[in-house]
Amino acid sequence: MNSYSPYQVDIEELLLVKNNWDVFADKFIKLPIKVKDVMISAATTNYLEFLSKKLGLNQIQSSDLSRIIRDTLLADAFLGDFPALISSKLGVVRDTADQIARKIVSELFVPAIEDIKAMQKEKFSSRISQSQTNQTQTQPPRQNINPEQGNVINLRNQK
Repeated sequence: MNSYSPYQVDIEELLLVKNNWDVFADKFIKLPIKVKDVMISAATTNYLEFLSKKLGLNQIQSSDLSRIIRDTLLADAFLGDFPALISSKLGVVRDTADQIARKIVSELFVPAIEDIKAMQKEKFSSRISQSQTNQTQTQPPRQNINPEQGNVINLRNQK
């Protein structure tokens, strides 16, 4: 088992139960090529090994990180939950989990990000629209202080 590879992390266990392997293989076969490449690439394995060592993750945490990435790439986990999953599974504080998630998305997922987004949208459309609705409701409306001059206040005209 290679704990740094999203593809190989649980391969031995999957192969022991034919049905589990069949489910995994079926999902993997249907993935877009760029997503498959991210999942099986030696560059991914090397990146996750480097990141795990840099963060001081132990073997179990490294394996869990690979599982989270695998599940996200398979669209079995919602990308919006990525930081929370990292925090809970790895036992790290939310700020650290946010940094890890941003790093993985901005560096590891880049070649396949459009395919990942499309898969996420297809699988989690209701969660995505709910998340967008919540963001819209929590953001205060933008007020333009001085529409003629953008957001600059002309103090000379103040009385």
